[in-house]
Amino acid sequence: MEISKEKELRDILIKHLRNAGIHVVTDRHEGQSVLNDSGYTAKLQSRIEQLNKVVEFIRNSIKNVKYRKGSLEIQVPEWVNKKAELELKHKIKKHVIDIAGLNHAMNNHGTEGKKIDKTSIPLTKEDIELAPYILISPDKISKGTPLYGRESIIYEKGLSNGKIGVTCKSVWIA
Repeated sequence: MEISKEKELRDILIKHLRNAGIHVVTDRHEGQSVLNDSGYTAKLQSRIEQLNKVVEFIRNSIKNVKYRKGSLEIQVPEWVNKKAELELKHKIKKHVIDIAGLNHAMNNHGTEGKKIDKTSIPLTKEDIELAPYILISPDKISKGTPLYGRESIIYEKGLSNGKIGVTCKSVWIA
């Protein structure tokens, strides 16, 4: 008898809460789904905060071109890392955006870059700020040509004004 009174009281309470516009989960499967969604939302928020931090790092680095040292690690999705590892045929420990690389991109491939030709689309500061977004969601990942004695990997993303690629140097990590 006690269980049916508890059930009756619970049902009344749930009805009042729902009438007040409060979502109440009573099904275990639905409850687990809500928990999973909130975990996904927390991960997504964390990733957005990290991307904002990386973009801020890039903005500050581009403004202060004379500053040559410093880097920031960026977490990429597992599928991106695995695809890059398949291209390089070895493990990748981490992805890092560094000031020297940003300066190289601006000085050589920017609007007044030394390596701009008739087929190039010069990079703008806004393009450079897209680097972390390209790293976490590339359309294509391929092995690049060696840079300064290190392997490189190219992450490409198709944009409205053409394709943009982010080239990353890699250190052999066994």
